[in-house]
Amino acid sequence: MISSLRLPSLLVMVCALLTACGDEPLPVLDGPTLPYDQSAFVVPPSQGEASNPDGHWPKELRSVGMDHEDILVLRNTADEVNDKLGKVTFNLPLLSRITNQMCEPMNRAPMIEPKAVLTQELAQLRQEGLELDEVIVNVELLTPKRTGVHHACLTGFGPSFFNPEHRAHVLRALRELAEMSEVSVVTVGVDLNAYYHLKDLSTERSYRWDYANLITLYQEAYDEMKAVNSDLMIGPGLSWDLVINRTLPQVAEELALSLDDTQERDLALEISLQRTVWSALVTPIGELKADFVGVSLTPNPSEAPFQGNVLEEQQPVINDYYAQVGLMGAPLNPTDRSPLNALPLAFPQVNWMQGGKHDALQRLKVALQHIRPLFVSWLRLSDLPTMPESSSICSIFTNDPKSYPESFCSAGLFRSSGVARDAWELFTTDPE
Repeated sequence: MISSLRLPSLLVMVCALLTACGDEPLPVLDGPTLPYDQSAFVVPPSQGEASNPDGHWPKELRSVGMDHEDILVLRNTADEVNDKLGKVTFNLPLLSRITNQMCEPMNRAPMIEPKAVLTQELAQLRQEGLELDEVIVNVELLTPKRTGVHHACLTGFGPSFFNPEHRAHVLRALRELAEMSEVSVVTVGVDLNAYYHLKDLSTERSYRWDYANLITLYQEAYDEMKAVNSDLMIGPGLSWDLVINRTLPQVAEELALSLDDTQERDLALEISLQRTVWSALVTPIGELKADFVGVSLTPNPSEAPFQGNVLEEQQPVINDYYAQVGLMGAPLNPTDRSPLNALPLAFPQVNWMQGGKHDALQRLKVALQHIRPLFVSWLRLSDLPTMPESSSICSIFTNDPKSYPESFCSAGLFRSSGVARDAWELFTTDPE
């Protein structure tokens, strides 16, 4: 693994690439401007030594997402769950919709916001024997398929992070969640950088103009939640896969940088991180607004690094893909581009979207052994029943307006029958 990267002077190279050193102006970007005379871009040291070459996580870091649909499975597995996990996670949308309407009236919102839903679901799971005390909450601000914004019925500008009504609603819901003494960690959003690449499905208009508003909303939420509970750990949820597979190629194409050239790729990666990740972690004057960075591990099996292959011989490629993931939590100061203190990473949602969960998890654990996360949480405890096809529990989640991807129904470490998958044993294997 590369332990550090230093880019030499890039002035001549960038001028040649962009033909911008004559009378033509440099391109105006929504990230850092070019040229860079020297890079402070470095891979941070490991956040913790690997416990063993297999990358197993200790019990105190392990968590699994649960909700009321896990009650039947938990009823028969509570002792094992309590024994194998150190935390419990709740994946909660801004609004857990209970009707078939695309939005809920604002006066109904408090009944289906994270605080109300968590209070109810935690009580139900406690009755079934759940004894885990440390509670993590991942609050979804985007829809489960990342095609839009979770929102109540709004006036004015509609569902955007520019809309003052929507911003006020999000901030209120997150403040109220921060009041709950049971909650120790909140990930604000999951895959928030998906919004940078999102387009309106009907108009094909990009939402990139609104990404800066999403960033400032997160930073306002951080301040307001900290004011309620200074001990609460708060961080944004982002995706390394989106950085590497979407943002990086886009930046490279925009600036005519070659991803086959190490120096040019590193420059494109720094700009990609600044635009979509570090901008959330740090204010324009260099003030950190995160206690950790939540990095989802839900790769598309057909994309890099797996390309449909989770066999052992693919491990070096997978290792290389995740070698620099620590950069997600290593922002540069936007005022002078000096390195700031590295933030710990967390893995708030882990899932493999098809069969072969055990092999995929094995590959991930080995590739990430250089990172000791704040916590790591599998997406679901149990599968959702898929029969009868038209009215199953699965269809309730995958039909509009909830619209979870089909893979959500088979995301469990336990089957809906209560039988554990082999991935459960691997996920809960202790370091030697």
